[in-house]
Amino acid sequence: MMGILRKKIDVWDCPMSLRGASSDVAISGLSRSRGFTLLEVLVSLAIIAFALTAILQTQFYNLKVCAESKNILIARILTQKKMAEIELSDELKAGEGVFPENKDFSYAVNFNDIQENLKEINLKVIYKEDNLINDFSVITYVYK
Repeated sequence: MMGILRKKIDVWDCPMSLRGASSDVAISGLSRSRGFTLLEVLVSLAIIAFALTAILQTQFYNLKVCAESKNILIARILTQKKMAEIELSDELKAGEGVFPENKDFSYAVNFNDIQENLKEINLKVIYKEDNLINDFSVITYVYK
């Protein structure tokens, strides 16, 4: 007669249903391990919502800072241009006006006599941003 080789099986290697546990416990134990509970899903959604809120707030702040930087850069360029015009002109006169290149930016120029041929030039470029009036000022001296 041929002998049949049998492998020794430890009781703890078997599924719960083969160890003598009721089938209800085995089925409910398997169903919980296959998916997520409602509480786990809600907690993960709350974490994602907080993370997305923080990311969106950061993006809105970055857009605001970018717009402010753009306006400051435009104000600096217009200030340099107007200051070059003033320094190259023969006649120095105070006044206000709007830049023809950009109607959102205006300027104000004032002169003060320091000495006989030395004048102080105070140039202020004014622009509106988010219902606030901002300015960019430059003071320099010209000998004429």
